[in-house]
Amino acid sequence: MGGRDLSATFETFTEAVAWRSEQLARRSRSRAVNAHRQTFDELWEQVYEAKLTRWRHNTAVRNESIYRNYVQPWFGTVSIDKITRTDAAAWVQDMVATGLAPSTIHRVVEVASGCVQWACDIELVDKNPFHRLGLPTVEDGERRFLTAGEAHSIEMAMDPWWALVVPFAFDTGLRISELAGLTVRDIEFNSPSWVVHVRRIVTDTRGHARIGLPKTRAGVRSVPTITRPVAERLAAHIEERRLAPTDALFAGSHGGVMRPTNWRARVFRPAVADAGLGSDVTPHSLRHGAVARWIAAGQSDPYVLSRWLGHSTPTIVYRTYAHLLPQDTTAITEKMEAEAGRALLAATDVAPVVPIEVRRSLGR
Repeated sequence: MGGRDLSATFETFTEAVAWRSEQLARRSRSRAVNAHRQTFDELWEQVYEAKLTRWRHNTAVRNESIYRNYVQPWFGTVSIDKITRTDAAAWVQDMVATGLAPSTIHRVVEVASGCVQWACDIELVDKNPFHRLGLPTVEDGERRFLTAGEAHSIEMAMDPWWALVVPFAFDTGLRISELAGLTVRDIEFNSPSWVVHVRRIVTDTRGHARIGLPKTRAGVRSVPTITRPVAERLAAHIEERRLAPTDALFAGSHGGVMRPTNWRARVFRPAVADAGLGSDVTPHSLRHGAVARWIAAGQSDPYVLSRWLGHSTPTIVYRTYAHLLPQDTTAITEKMEAEAGRALLAATDVAPVVPIEVRRSLGR
């Protein structure tokens, strides 16, 4: 009990069984009292602190946002021992009714279930009401790709201070956290093509900006896809704002770091709404649009695309952009047929058959 193993010696088996039953009953009553006093908010704080060192930073940020937006409004002040499976199912149905995407619902339930499972593991509660709930099916679907016209309309609707972020992201396919982490010296103007070097990212944790390394080695990369018009605008942008090499390339009007969460909510979404585009358009849509442009321009090698995108393997490229990759394999099959023919001739060592008409002409 209380984290300690208890033992005792008895003269009869019946006495041992009775003693064990009493200890289990005491433990159950103790856990019930503790659970009764433990709200979901209190549990979340314990779980967050316990897992913070094991979660990647981006995972911690995502889970914190999920809890505050979806779990806390329903269960934050409720004692965890009072949450029933019926309550959990009603919560899921409410998320479905509000139009939340099935994939998002799965992530939200995963966070809630993980919290309560942690309480089960330390024997604070007996059951996890979120375990194996009936959830909506996640359908495979294409990502939202922005066209050049849509990207331009967002740029025109955006606060002029931030407008250059849109064409820059549409050229380079950088994530919003990577855009926020750029400094002036990360832009290389003197190479044969203009290049952006991704070396750090900015993320939000509980209202505070944090600057750090990309979450994987592949995230540290160089992307040589800045077009001439955007490069020229970048040069003017740096000169007009008198930015030093170590200054942030994109920062607030008062010099504050570009915080992805705030920028998404206060700058990007209003511009999307003013441009008349749907809520399915996110900053990541610019990234998808960039990939579509690269492929349309002739770069369809999945390994090159994955390197520019900062993926460790081409798997995500195949899964997300396969429908954009060239499908005409005529040239490939023709080369295969020719190679097979040469191999057959070499293996049989038989001279090619000469048409009769040609032999007659040779015999004259």
